[in-house]
Amino acid sequence: MDYATLAATTARLGFRPQDVAETVGMDARRFRRIRTGKYEVPAWLAEKVTSWAQEVDADADTALGLHLAEHESTGGPVTLTRYPAKGFLARAEHGVKATSVETWDAYLALITLGLDAAGVPYTFTTRSWA
Repeated sequence: MDYATLAATTARLGFRPQDVAETVGMDARRFRRIRTGKYEVPAWLAEKVTSWAQEVDADADTALGLHLAEHESTGGPVTLTRYPAKGFLARAEHGVKATSVETWDAYLALITLGLDAAGVPYTFTTRSWA
C-alpha cells in the first residue's frame, strides 16, 4: 500500500490521523509523515488498515441488505440515524463499531451510496437523549 492509498482509505473510513496513530500505538507525528509520503508505509500498518476497510465494507453491505429488505417489506423510505456527538453513538447498530461521529458518518455514506444505486429513498433522523 502506498501513502496515497493509506490516506484515502483512512479518510474514507472517517479516521483522523491521530485516531489511527492512537489505535495502533504509533506516535501521531510519525503516522502523519507516513500518511504524507515522507516515510514508507509499513506492511503491518497496510494490513491493519486494509482489514479495517474490509470489516467496515462488510458491515455496510450487511446494513444495506437489511435496509433494502426493510424497504421491500414496507415500501417506504429507509430511515438512517445520525448522531450529534460521540456520547450518542450506538454501540452495536448493525454490527459497526463506530469510534467517532466522523466514522459513523463515513459508514452512513457507504450505505447511502448503495441505497442511491438501488433507487431506494431514505431520510435521516438525529438521535437524542430523549
